Amino acid sequence: MKALYSRCVAVFAACAIILAALVPVSAADLPRPGALSSSEAMSLMQHLGDRLAVIDVRTADEFAQGHIPNATLLPIQSLHENLGRVPADRPVLIVCRTGRRAEVAYNMLHEAMPNKHDIWFLRGVPSYGADGSFTFK
Repeated sequence: MKALYSRCVAVFAACAIILAALVPVSAADLPRPGALSSSEAMSLMQHLGDRLAVIDVRTADEFAQGHIPNATLLPIQSLHENLGRVPADRPVLIVCRTGRRAEVAYNMLHEAMPNKHDIWFLRGVPSYGADGSFTFK
């Protein structure tokens, strides 16, 4: 009986974890669309986890030198032609090297997707480690 109880508790805990990952984040829990400071962007990434799509608008060469794991490379030069690759059903954080191209990309996406209210850009400087780690300054 004790083994059965332990299994039931384990199954319940696993279901609770899976359910928490599937529950959508309330708009009230999210910052206003637009620019995020380094600390705000890190907090958003921690809060949303894999639900957040990260779009990197740097060049392919810059991206190859280091990037946020699972980020999608959409260079600013070809972003307009690739708007369909920006997820409409997920929150989006746009990053670049300094925040300038990310802001331009944000404005392009905001104009193309005016009803998307879960989109931000990093107004900061990412730093990438050789081990795949990253920080924002």
